[in-house]
Amino acid sequence: MAALEMRDLHLAFAGREGPLHVVRELSLEVAAREFVSVVGASGSGKTTVLRAVDGLLRPLRGEILVNGEPVRGPGPSRAVVFQRDCLLPWRTVLDNITLSLRLRAVPVAERMAAGLALIRLVGLRGFERHFPHQLSGGMRQRVNLARALAADPDVLLMDEPFAALDAQTREVMQLELLRVWRDRQKTVLFVTHQIDEAVYLSDRILVLTSRPARLREDIRVPFPRPRSLSVKRSPEFMALVDYIWGLIEDDVIAAAGIGDAAAP
Repeated sequence: MAALEMRDLHLAFAGREGPLHVVRELSLEVAAREFVSVVGASGSGKTTVLRAVDGLLRPLRGEILVNGEPVRGPGPSRAVVFQRDCLLPWRTVLDNITLSLRLRAVPVAERMAAGLALIRLVGLRGFERHFPHQLSGGMRQRVNLARALAADPDVLLMDEPFAALDAQTREVMQLELLRVWRDRQKTVLFVTHQIDEAVYLSDRILVLTSRPARLREDIRVPFPRPRSLSVKRSPEFMALVDYIWGLIEDDVIAAAGIGDAAAP
């Protein structure tokens, strides 16, 4: 049984002139503990798919299943790591991470132990009592990841979590994410605009068409794990990045309006 399954998924938003179709006829499966990335042009519906999996958007048609159970709304089987960390500024690192456990009335000793274990996992030992404004961007995203893991979800949904980071910090965070993923063995659905990031992190890459999004290609990444950052400099890696870019290049240019602007 797949950890995550979409069956003939249709997603749309209400508009003045009728529904705006964002995703159409999307069917796919993600196995347990698989790391799958979604790429496509801006506006192709990548984040909308994540919102639907999280239960925040009801499909117009079709269904989403997590561990064989239909998604009817938000639930503990899924957790989201957003692009913005959205940490509570008045809470410490430890308190931000353990907030979901507190809301579930988990006993203090148990939630503190879980929080401290997650702090060690994401490499923030010594920062337990720091506040978000005292942390770098990369450290804040580590807290963001630990907070999602505290809920112990079956499926971790990640919406461009490293987009706001500088290039060097982003690469470090990619390494850290793979380490945490190996440790916790979560199923991950990861949205990114960075094709090299998708290739480096993933077991498979789902390439979406422009809106309304359909599955253009399902690509299995051939590089063995564990992966060092040096794999990004290999000819095979760069060839795969170039191939995926070729699949979405026209959609990216059209979404940016470059072709229209250049037209006489």
